[in-house]
Amino acid sequence: MTQVRSTVRAALAATSLAALAACGGGAISTGAPTFGGVLSANSSPNFSDLQPVLNSAEEQRERVQGFAGSRFTAIPDDRTVVFKGYGGVDLDFAPSTSPDLSVLGDARVVVDFENDQFSGAITNMIATGASNNVTGVLGDFTFTGGSVGGANPNNFSLDYEADLLVGPNDVELSGTMDGIFRGTRANPGDRNPIKAIDATDTNPTITTGVGLNGATAHVIGESFFPTE
Repeated sequence: MTQVRSTVRAALAATSLAALAACGGGAISTGAPTFGGVLSANSSPNFSDLQPVLNSAEEQRERVQGFAGSRFTAIPDDRTVVFKGYGGVDLDFAPSTSPDLSVLGDARVVVDFENDQFSGAITNMIATGASNNVTGVLGDFTFTGGSVGGANPNNFSLDYEADLLVGPNDVELSGTMDGIFRGTRANPGDRNPIKAIDATDTNPTITTGVGLNGATAHVIGESFFPTE
């Protein structure tokens, strides 16, 4: 398949989450995967059943992005930390192909600071569009690597690959999110001193996606310690 370098999508993850939380109507088709335990694989709930999860995602985004970047001296080098939250990808389609879709799911990012390794995945994904209908998303969104550091010690890179079936749309993309560790606990004790992660890639490599002009991948999570 021809590899196409996507264009930068104007709407970032913050706009996407706010739009998801605000819209209403529509229903998910029978057989869709669960989303944070809210959806049943054997039911067709209304959009209102998703509202608490979407509100939670938006609240977490606002909370995390309200944190300043973590102090440089707080970045650990001796532990593994799990960050949990929400992530996904915003898909910008040509109007003649499909309405734009926003994919969102449960994110789990594992950072091994000692060995400078990243892993994890986004699961339980759903997608919604301008028409406010909701559809399940099949496939995998995997974090495949990364590195701590960059322009500043509290920066990081996060590699990912996604192979998704979003309604009738087959989408494959990959790339590297640019991220920042956010927040610093004053007295962490045995806990991780970093509160959260915030990462985005506005220019992924699209290998499959008919009519897909561009995409924005994103993830936000808050830390848990020890590894969960």
